[in-house]
Amino acid sequence: MMGVFLSIRRENPAVGIDLKLNDRKVDVIEEEFDVALRIGHLKSSSLIAKHITPIRMVICAEPSYLEKYGTPTHPNDLIPEHHLRYSYMDYNQYQSPLMEALKNHKHRQGEAGLTCDNGEVLVASAIAGEGYVLQPTFIVGEAIKQGKLRIFLQGFEPEPMALYAVYPHRKYMATKLRAFVDFSANYFGKPPYWDEFCTTYNGSA
Repeated sequence: MMGVFLSIRRENPAVGIDLKLNDRKVDVIEEEFDVALRIGHLKSSSLIAKHITPIRMVICAEPSYLEKYGTPTHPNDLIPEHHLRYSYMDYNQYQSPLMEALKNHKHRQGEAGLTCDNGEVLVASAIAGEGYVLQPTFIVGEAIKQGKLRIFLQGFEPEPMALYAVYPHRKYMATKLRAFVDFSANYFGKPPYWDEFCTTYNGSA
C-alpha cells in the first residue's frame, strides 16, 4: 500500500505527508490525525468513513506444510498449535465456521503456537513452514503468486472486509485531505490489483 503515498506525492508535490505506520487503532481526533486508513467492518462513530477498496482474507500455508500435514477440507481439520495468529484480529465480527474455529484455537494453543502483531512476520513464518496464517491478500498475494504459499479452505473464506479512509467531521474539508481521499479511492481498483496475484496462481480462486 506504500505506493499510494508515493504516487500522491508525485501528483501533489506541495502536499507534505507525516506517515505513521502502526497496527493499533489510533484515536484520530485525540491524536490529531488528518486521516487514518482502517481495515475491517466499521462500527458507527463520529468519524466520516470513505470506502476505498474491498479486502479479501485468505487462509494459506507453505505447500510442503500441506503435504506433510494434509490439506484441511473443513475448519475443524485445522491444527490449533499451528495457527500463526495475528494479535489484532477481531474474530467476533465474522459469522463463519472458519472464524469460529480460529477464535477457539486461542484457548487450545496453550504455550504452543505463534502470536504476533505484525502480519509480515506471520507470513514469513508461514513461508518457513511453521503453520498456516489468515491474512489479507495485499500481504500474502505476492507469496501466493510465487508459489511460496497456497490458499486452502476457499469455500470457508469470510466475507470481504474493506479499506476505509476515516477522518473527523468538519464543515469544510481541507483541500489536501480531499485530494488524498479522492486519489486513494481511485488508486487500487475494484477488485484491487493485489487480488490478481491470487487469480494468477489459483485460477478460479
